[in-house]
Amino acid sequence: MVVKVLGPVNVMLQRSPHSRPFCTHIDKVKPYLGDELPKNWLTSEQEHREQREKDAELTGETNDALVQQQQSAEQAVRKCE
Repeated sequence: MVVKVLGPVNVMLQRSPHSRPFCTHIDKVKPYLGDELPKNWLTSEQEHREQREKDAELTGETNDALVQQQQSAEQAVRKCE
């Protein structure tokens, strides 16, 4: 699934909700030819992440795993740019 378009020739892809996003050239991306679109997990992941952040704020705790996940995604984007 295309997570983000980084420019005219690079895109950020993610194979599953639990995999790390990676950068690739648009020429390497194949068109999707299926009859039904795959389930979009980005919306549900974003909502879930926001809820975890709110819960952490209410309890005064920090979620190290969430912070690490956000940092690794940001590093992957920076590598592609």
